[in-house]
Amino acid sequence: MAQTQRLAARQTASLALRRVSSRRGLLRDPRRLASPARTDTLLKVHVALSCLSSAAGLWSYWLGCAWTAADVKRYQDRRIRGLVARAALNPFYSRLWREAGADPLSLRTVDDLPRLPIVSKGQMQEADAELPPPAIDRSRLVRIRTTGSTGNPMEIRRHPAEDKLLSAFRIRAFANYGLSPWDARVHLHFVADPRPARRRARQYPWWMRVGLFERYALSFAEGIGESFDTARQLRPAMIGGHAGAIWRMSNEVPHERLRALGLKFITPSVETVPPLAKKQISHAFGAPAYITYGSTEFNLLAAECPQTGLLHLNELCNYVEVLTGGRPATEGESGQVVATNLHSEIVPFIRFDLGDWATMGPERCPCGAPFRTLQAVEGRMLELFPLPDGGSIHPFQLAYPLLDFQQWLGEYRIIQERLDLIRIPFTVLRRQDAPAGAESLIASTAARAAGRRVRVEAVRVEALPTFEKGKNKLFESRLDS
Repeated sequence: MAQTQRLAARQTASLALRRVSSRRGLLRDPRRLASPARTDTLLKVHVALSCLSSAAGLWSYWLGCAWTAADVKRYQDRRIRGLVARAALNPFYSRLWREAGADPLSLRTVDDLPRLPIVSKGQMQEADAELPPPAIDRSRLVRIRTTGSTGNPMEIRRHPAEDKLLSAFRIRAFANYGLSPWDARVHLHFVADPRPARRRARQYPWWMRVGLFERYALSFAEGIGESFDTARQLRPAMIGGHAGAIWRMSNEVPHERLRALGLKFITPSVETVPPLAKKQISHAFGAPAYITYGSTEFNLLAAECPQTGLLHLNELCNYVEVLTGGRPATEGESGQVVATNLHSEIVPFIRFDLGDWATMGPERCPCGAPFRTLQAVEGRMLELFPLPDGGSIHPFQLAYPLLDFQQWLGEYRIIQERLDLIRIPFTVLRRQDAPAGAESLIASTAARAAGRRVRVEAVRVEALPTFEKGKNKLFESRLDS
């Protein structure tokens, strides 16, 4: 009886939250708010209301409400209408769509998105002064640097409410793997959190200090052993982040010490994880490994289904297109990944080319979830560069110092020609001036990470040659060629 009452209460709460998330209220006609006189305050109020409405939809799904594919589609259509109408007033998107002859206000559903042109990372970098609009106080926005894992770093800006909402979608996916609000998470990155790696330190927000949704970012640039020791002190329930770092940890740290962590699961990401490496990671940690696909621009894009192994697209947060020959790919077909962030209002990402290649899965996962799926994502491959002294280095250790030059550095590629020679061709952003001696600056910066026995050469080029499938590769080894 008590269980039946709890279920009925949860369904009632879920239905109420779904109704809140579907109400339009002030947002009934997004064009009413999208006026030329929009101010910083008005947009921030709208972002807060929009995030509150979206959060209600997220919580209704979290509570177990039975969303159907039709519910998801209506939710996406409603989000895209308002997002595109407001983005049409942004100088960058207004000019881009006008030049393409696109009418953004005619879009009614996500199926109409192909009417809009695809946006590249380079275009958004060059339009940085217009993103966000001049009326926005940039000092109050969250600033996030991409890692440059595709060889083209940039800085992302979001309203704090947007940033927290995107993180909530990721936590919801982790809850499917067994994560609870009281579990700590550790993520391995190149850039460590400047706050102390100590649980419930006063520098963290209040919810982390009381033990809710704790997340700690550790840098593995200092060494895998040091990263493991710090992670062990934090007592995490999961470890995620760079697949290369997790894979190295599974090789360099004794398995009994890894299993003593008592992890619920591991989520290697950023790089493509071959099945054998995934199996090795799972065996070493004594916990299941689930593949997640994300980016700084969108946070979580897809997460592995524990039942089928397919990747559920994060449809309540982003709309992902897989295009082959300019048309949507069908099940089993591969193509370029283009995505739209449904909750990025300050700096919209609409039909943004991620530079990745994916294989489309079934329209609905056999597990019953109401989301489209991917079979696989071909991103950056997990690989190390061997060194003359018999050691090895991850190419990201060469790429990370180059983030200091993102104001003028465009695309680049790190190529290992020989054991003792690394070459870095690079481009400079249009409308930006590179400092004198840019080649020497890049070469000397990367050489400090590579070590004394490796020579690094940098050369400026007009454009990098494209690879098959049209995406840039951050690193390339020619030792076997």
